[in-house]
Amino acid sequence: EILHFVQNDNGKALATLPDGKAAMVTSSAGKGQVISFGYWPGINYWASPDQGGSGTWSGAPQLPSGWSRPTRKIATAPCRLAKAKKYVDISEDLVEGCLLESKEGIAVVLLNWTGEPLKEITVTIPNAGTVSKVESVEQGTLKYQTTPEGLKVILPLKTVDVLMISH
Repeated sequence: EILHFVQNDNGKALATLPDGKAAMVTSSAGKGQVISFGYWPGINYWASPDQGGSGTWSGAPQLPSGWSRPTRKIATAPCRLAKAKKYVDISEDLVEGCLLESKEGIAVVLLNWTGEPLKEITVTIPNAGTVSKVESVEQGTLKYQTTPEGLKVILPLKTVDVLMISH
């Protein structure tokens, strides 16, 4: 792993490296808190998978796979600690959802980084507004539910798909 250690003695360690040094530290700052890392979690996460990408799934290019779950959890911990709201919530950790809005509706680009096709994922979009139709580039028209959490859509995902949500 690629590690860069920065000493921080003024806070509380939230996570440690294998050698016992602080991996993530929190400190108070005014009415808030600062979270600092004793290494570069983004670089470690980027270096964690098989970057080969030369294989294919059913003729489609293969995205890198084998991402480190512990590294992902620590790199995303500040967002969870801050209780940051998500624009798109997906039932599978290794599916990325990128939301794009227009006056006509919403598009959500889905990227499957698991290394395997998924039989079913649930995509939840809070604040989707009034919905008249949900389509997938790969699956066609999809059934959907409007719940207190937001718009919910269940679908299979091979590698990449785009959801189109019409107002």
